[in-house]
Amino acid sequence: MRNIMGTRILISIVAFFSLTALPASAEATNEALKKAIDKTLVYLENKKGRIMPMMISTLDYLNRTYGLKVDIAQQKAQLLIKPPKRRRALMRFMDERFIVPEYEIRNMEGIDAITASALYCDIYELPKDFFSRVNAMTEAGGYSLTHATLALTILKQRGCKYPAINYDIELKRYSRLLGQLIEKKGAESDVGTEAIVFLYLSGHGSTVKHEWIKKIIGAQKPQGGCGNNDHTTVLALWAMLEAQRQSMPAKLKNH
Repeated sequence: MRNIMGTRILISIVAFFSLTALPASAEATNEALKKAIDKTLVYLENKKGRIMPMMISTLDYLNRTYGLKVDIAQQKAQLLIKPPKRRRALMRFMDERFIVPEYEIRNMEGIDAITASALYCDIYELPKDFFSRVNAMTEAGGYSLTHATLALTILKQRGCKYPAINYDIELKRYSRLLGQLIEKKGAESDVGTEAIVFLYLSGHGSTVKHEWIKKIIGAQKPQGGCGNNDHTTVLALWAMLEAQRQSMPAKLKNH
């Protein structure tokens, strides 16, 4: 993802993957899921102050959304005071009041430029070539595809409407491509896990397969991390948290 960020603009996203129709082994699977989540949380707590900076805003979102208590307060404060120069615009994911001048967004490049343009769609006009670039990203696959999905999801949640795009139609198409990406790269891979998270975010969590979540759990390392860095670990935590939330009986979700 290179920059998956949690923010209140995504809190209202629904239609996530449901595990309520799993076979009799579901109870055992849910217990394994809980253990994997707990192990990941312990791993992140032990890294206090040393978590990959780009994942702080994602953890901030997870803390707020799932009631976690991963201690990132100091790192978050430091980032808001002294953000990376080329990614200052993305700090708005953590604080809506953090707004940069339009020229900073226009000077950004690649995936981050598309993400930032979407994030500020309620303030600044999108670049004229925005949707053509997003379409090219979709065709390119990989992280370009996942971030094209993120960009449209942000636009939709921000309520930024454009006659040239139908979010529901496009995101449904993206969901099929994300599924293909997961099958090709593996659910436990960094890009595969990211694709699963973006299926949830885009409202197409119903396409997430039970076996994909099991692969994420199975790939967890003894100490609680996943993959080779915090990026994969935090994404895996996010995917597992959603799977766990959707496995609860409906009557419990309402409390």
